[in-house]
Amino acid sequence: MKPVRRKITLGVLFLCAVSFVFLILTRERLPAGDDAALISASVWSGYKREAKTHVTRRLRELESLRSITGGALFIGDSITKNAPLASMFPGVPVANHGIGWGTSDGVLLRLDQIARNQPDRVFILIGTNDLHYDHTPEHIAGNVVSAAASLRQDMPDTEFYVISILPRQDKAMAAVTATNMLLEERAAAGGYVYLDLTPVLAAADGTLRTDLTTDGLHLNAAGYAAWAKAMGPCVLYGCAALAQ
Repeated sequence: MKPVRRKITLGVLFLCAVSFVFLILTRERLPAGDDAALISASVWSGYKREAKTHVTRRLRELESLRSITGGALFIGDSITKNAPLASMFPGVPVANHGIGWGTSDGVLLRLDQIARNQPDRVFILIGTNDLHYDHTPEHIAGNVVSAAASLRQDMPDTEFYVISILPRQDKAMAAVTATNMLLEERAAAGGYVYLDLTPVLAAADGTLRTDLTTDGLHLNAAGYAAWAKAMGPCVLYGCAALAQ
């Protein structure tokens, strides 16, 4: 082999080796043993790669949390995950099981992790990301009540609350409205309290109020304050419904 060609070949091999080491060092690491199996099985296969990485990381964080007895546990997506629950509902222990990119399918896969807790109340707010995957209202509502029914077996003394999908951009509101109608119906049939935040957060046209959002979907500080004011008594003491 000529010296120049040999140098090129060695250079290519060196770059390949460096790239391989880089991938090994930067890939998403899972904990060892049963925790790794649990987390892997809890990532919904329908997520895009970026979402899977994010969800895996968040599941690891939740795996390290100490379980709670009493208080309130919140299940949801990034809207819940980003909520400053401790400051929103002072005086009550809270557990935030929100995961960015979360869907109702994903919630069903991580029920074992949630069921380690024994809260007084569980609040479920999930479904807006499902619309991105063209999940039907029946699919979303069915998953939500299935999640509540499954958790109730492990939490027989816990109160379960189903929160309406929050208002968002106009193009999605028809699906949001249809899903919320089913959520209310299925929640009542299952013996769960349905909490409708639409009157609290919606503008006159039904979309999310511009003063309560950062992007037409996620809440800003004022949005979380409005949510906390509406749901405060339910979180602290339990309630039959939100006052209209």
